[in-house]
Amino acid sequence: KVFVGNLPYNVDEKELAKFILSAMGQSRIVLHSSKVIYDWKTGKSKGYGFVQFIDPIYATTCMEQLNGKELNGRQLSITQGKRKEQENELYLKKKKSKPLTEEEEVISSALDEAESDEEIPVFGASDEDLELDAALFGVVGDDDDDDYDGIFLERPSKLDDDIDPNLNREQRREAARRQKKKKLPSKGFG
Repeated sequence: KVFVGNLPYNVDEKELAKFILSAMGQSRIVLHSSKVIYDWKTGKSKGYGFVQFIDPIYATTCMEQLNGKELNGRQLSITQGKRKEQENELYLKKKKSKPLTEEEEVISSALDEAESDEEIPVFGASDEDLELDAALFGVVGDDDDDDYDGIFLERPSKLDDDIDPNLNREQRREAARRQKKKKLPSKGFG
């Protein structure tokens, strides 16, 4: 592909192909396609386009012969077409590994360990901290400590006062419906 820049705005694909072939002295057979890029909103030319040849030698000849030639009073800029760069792509060069010093080896192993999927102990997550949090936030701890399973914190339910916890869900709901509804203190204009 060959990029054709600084095109006159009134040139279309056929006129561009005709100009390139006549300036190169070639027949239609060497040209694969020609395309002028248009603005999708207005439908007008953006002033550049692309020409694709059957053989790369014709593209090279086109760039050498036609770069700087005038078409309808505008000097064309003809260069090799480039792929559109992706915004989210990032290319990194891999460095050749040098022998590491002792300090660099320690840092490298620490970084590898930090990037691994192993469990990392969290500071402040001890049983004493959980008990303190439970006391501060009014959360009731788990009282049946037959086997040590850590601290299981339960929030007291609003329904725990009068409803038997041995009932199934449907029975608890029915009991809750039968209970007298407590009126919340008003917090507004009423």
